[in-house]
Amino acid sequence: MNNLNSLPLPEDNQIEVKIAPPGLRIGACALNILFSIIALIPLFATMVVLIIKNSEQFKGINENNPEAVFSALSSVFAHPVFLLSILVYLVYGIWQIVIMSKHGQSLGKRLLKIKVIKSNGDEAGFLGTVLLREVVYNIAVSIIVALLVMIVSALVSETALEVLSNLISWLPNLICLVMLFNVKRDRRTLQDYVADTVVVKLPD
Repeated sequence: MNNLNSLPLPEDNQIEVKIAPPGLRIGACALNILFSIIALIPLFATMVVLIIKNSEQFKGINENNPEAVFSALSSVFAHPVFLLSILVYLVYGIWQIVIMSKHGQSLGKRLLKIKVIKSNGDEAGFLGTVLLREVVYNIAVSIIVALLVMIVSALVSETALEVLSNLISWLPNLICLVMLFNVKRDRRTLQDYVADTVVVKLPD
């Protein structure tokens, strides 16, 4: 799909759209990260409070007393409030998956009025928006990064490895960032090529 300036959405919702600009895509990503952090706050806050509250149990932990370890961990991870905070994060995650599958939009994209669709204008659905674009892409990137780090670890010193490992782990994101500014390729990132998608800006 070259030199694409606009394309139609599926027939049940025909409107003219344009390729989403980099600023909106970066903004949507930042919003999604922010929302994820907010959703995790109850989980981490509950964990800290329960650890402090049951500090005496944790002080008595040693490797020769597995029962004490189990009891201390249970006082945190089996606590109803902790389980409820996990449920809060799960609800947030499921909500994101549902709206991404149904509308081609994460919460951040929805707020900024941009949308993921197939390169032919069809709805991306669960397969394109979630499974390929998020799950398959991130698994593939993780495997490739891990393999590259293993190869590099055999060639460089331990000090250099730490720097190079961080660089390698950020490399896919940097590549995607650069690709956002390639107008001739419709600003498609690695994720878009994996899922055969394009991100468009909806009319105001």
